[in-house]
Amino acid sequence: MKVLLTGSSGFLGGSLANLLKKNGYELIATLRSNPSESLTKLADKIIRGDLIDPEFADECVSNADAVIHTAGKSGSWGSYQSYFDANVKTTQNLISSCKKHGVKYFIYTSSPSCVFDMKDQNGIDETVPYPKKFSTFYPRTKAEAEQFVIKETSDDFMTISLRPHLIWGPGDRNLYPRIVARAKEKKPMLINNGKNKVDATFVDNVAYAHVLALQKLSSPDGSICNGKKYFITNDEPMEVKEIINSLLKYSGFQEVKYSIPEPIAYFAGCLSELFYFISGRKDEPTLTRFVVKELACNHWFDISAAKKDLGYSPLISMEEGFKIFGKWAKENGLV
Repeated sequence: MKVLLTGSSGFLGGSLANLLKKNGYELIATLRSNPSESLTKLADKIIRGDLIDPEFADECVSNADAVIHTAGKSGSWGSYQSYFDANVKTTQNLISSCKKHGVKYFIYTSSPSCVFDMKDQNGIDETVPYPKKFSTFYPRTKAEAEQFVIKETSDDFMTISLRPHLIWGPGDRNLYPRIVARAKEKKPMLINNGKNKVDATFVDNVAYAHVLALQKLSSPDGSICNGKKYFITNDEPMEVKEIINSLLKYSGFQEVKYSIPEPIAYFAGCLSELFYFISGRKDEPTLTRFVVKELACNHWFDISAAKKDLGYSPLISMEEGFKIFGKWAKENGLV
């Protein structure tokens, strides 16, 4: 089977490209930047361009049997249009091309953020509705894209939307660099002592869930999961401070013990957003209201549906992941 992988140069994309090849799939990789040496060796075909262009999306899809769409824009700062283009428009273009060329299987990388209502989420499952109001454009556009995928699902165009939470591991360019930067500057990383519990997911487990989803969807009983959405986690909720300190420990840093009360952090986020808005800055503020709530709230999920329908169970535990991460950090001079 020929699989088109979008976002193949990304953190998750790299792990997924490797696993797809190990499972015997023919890999068509699409990305906007220059491919890495490892991707060049893995991919059977590499296509460079921007999926916001319908003609480019059409070119990418034309020779595929299935699409795994991991590309998108994350973060909590930027214009609605920039998030809509990256998260919704690209998805619409790909699905339009899939239907044009008869591509039957589509795996969409969604996010639990699309149902985050800025409150504690303790063991919630996929029945939780989308919030009536979104706090920032990232979760809003991820929800819009996910809803579009589900709406377009049929017997001839089969889809699964996966919601992996807080992806981390070797090669992380988002979470780990931010933690290290704040550790070096001795800035607070914990809110309310960081005792709230969250789910985090090792990157190889997320890649594994995507391959399982494709295998299940293309199997004779694929209709069981067609059009459904699934939370994906390590199934080991941990306190935020434990996750942060474990990453720092295996990277040679001291544990973080200082924190900031949530009301103060939220007020600081408001001021930071206001300053960036007035000054017209395009880079993301160090602190936003959305980030504060993500750091302060419980958010862990019931993955029973993924276990039952997809046969998913994490291959790598959190503790194993920390050790693998620490080894990678040392080998790459990050300690």
